[in-house]
Amino acid sequence: MGQGRLENLKNDLSKNVFVGDFIGNTELINLIKYSRETISFHHVVRKGRSAATAEKTAYCEVNSFNILKRHPIDVTPNIVCGIYETYDELCSSLSEIHKQVANSSLCASEEGAVLTFIRRQPESSSQADSVISMCKVKSVEYQALRLLIDTVQGAVDAGNFEREQDTIFTQFVKDFKTFSRNIDESMGSHPETFFIDLFSTAFNMVAKKS
Repeated sequence: MGQGRLENLKNDLSKNVFVGDFIGNTELINLIKYSRETISFHHVVRKGRSAATAEKTAYCEVNSFNILKRHPIDVTPNIVCGIYETYDELCSSLSEIHKQVANSSLCASEEGAVLTFIRRQPESSSQADSVISMCKVKSVEYQALRLLIDTVQGAVDAGNFEREQDTIFTQFVKDFKTFSRNIDESMGSHPETFFIDLFSTAFNMVAKKS
């Protein structure tokens, strides 16, 4: 990085906090085997927040990606999903986005997606656009594998594999069904039975070694 670009980065960091996720952990904490080990940045938050200025600094910058892409750092892919004039248009779009992300594979969407909601002001307005909310949408595949790992690891740590097999299996199925309703097999997603069978296989393999 040249001195000029370094100074530009230092200038932005003096006013903002860059927010990102560490990826490429060798222990596969992220469940994804990333091709690189780095921090993938996705939002910029202004510094200097206080009770007096919270209304102006509570949310991230509207132009986060424009700021991040000025620098030689890893930036999370992003797209504009749409601009909505009515609440019904927003809900319809969110429903489709949720369906697409929930039924995506780890290979395609990794863990899922982060949605950023921006209030756009009319061109005639003196007020600036603002980020009003953010949320994460996880794919069913990611949630199922995360639940599988946490359930099996919890059973190993508690040392109750043999004593409570039925209870552990029942709890996994119960927890899984809280989000498996989002599965749409017409979109190429694995059916519920795939993940339940996968958990059973993983559980039995670990039980034999414990």
